[in-house]
Amino acid sequence: MNREIILQSNRLIRNKRPDLNEAKACTATPVGDMLEIVFTSKCCRNDKAGTCVMCDYGYSIKNWSDDEYIESFRDILSWDLQKFKSIHLCANGSIMDEYQISTNLFSKIINELKNCSVSEIGIETHFNTVTEDKLSLIQQVLPNKNIYIEMGLETVNSQCLSSLIMKSIDLDKLDNTITLIKKFGFAVVLNILLGMPFMSPAEQLKDAEKTMLWVLEKNCRAVIFPINIKPFTLLYYMYSLEFYQPVSHWLLIILLKSLPANYLNKITVAYYGNRDESYANIDQHTVFPVCCPICEQSLFEFYHSFNHVYDWNSREKLINKLIQQVSCDCLSKQINELKKQDHTTFLKRIESFTDYLEKAVIKGELN
Repeated sequence: MNREIILQSNRLIRNKRPDLNEAKACTATPVGDMLEIVFTSKCCRNDKAGTCVMCDYGYSIKNWSDDEYIESFRDILSWDLQKFKSIHLCANGSIMDEYQISTNLFSKIINELKNCSVSEIGIETHFNTVTEDKLSLIQQVLPNKNIYIEMGLETVNSQCLSSLIMKSIDLDKLDNTITLIKKFGFAVVLNILLGMPFMSPAEQLKDAEKTMLWVLEKNCRAVIFPINIKPFTLLYYMYSLEFYQPVSHWLLIILLKSLPANYLNKITVAYYGNRDESYANIDQHTVFPVCCPICEQSLFEFYHSFNHVYDWNSREKLINKLIQQVSCDCLSKQINELKKQDHTTFLKRIESFTDYLEKAVIKGELN
């Protein structure tokens, strides 16, 4: 498999993106009882390198000063925050990465949270950017807050990590980072993807199951993301050529049903179609997980309820109720898809695509 052709192609496709064009240095988005605050920066270093074929954090050409970031952040913190259980801090990449957010600015951001009424603070970043110094800073400045560090894992499949994710995820090093974070008394949240390219539905399910169990058995919390097909990504290009099909909502339900029930209270479901971050005035739009009109409302009501009850017993009942009440054939179709045999390997499928990709690059189709 030609790894470089994937990186090159992803860069070519991303080069066509418009600027994020944010009016303020910080933007805030309520997501249930969480307030997500993004410190918009130039570009994620992994994004710039062409890794992560399904990801688009976007980029900004604006250079905000530390004062502009803090002024914008203070404005958000002045809102009525009573309805929020947590504040989630992130950048369009990694907020602990010096390349995007300087250590000096990061320190100022943490200090602004001293008098914030919200009790739980989350910080999202690549695990390679987590340092003892920054964890110590958080602990010293916010001793009375419940802190979690959220990091992308995506999958424990080594072939996917090396050929599709490519952002230097070493499971042993990640495990060491998990241990370090817990040493400070902070919780660890890891992101998992469902619907890996070049896998059959049965392989996608097995991959997410294995990854989920790796996370939960290390006493971390998990966020499961059914893959969204975003414009200006190599995944969208795969989709347009029918090398990739959208993941079914029901594969996610089958995944949740397959897990030990007592793990369910450690899981959040995200980006199931509840957030559209497509670019304005662009013909291409994000392609979300699929279902039929008959079951769509029931699925979205289930996700909302699942994310807002916190004991595993109630969540297990919600899953069983959804499955028992299904009145369309989406679930049975998905079960039948899982039974299909496909003897082509992951590597053969990805090699077929990269062969096509090399010819497309030579012809200038991605320019």
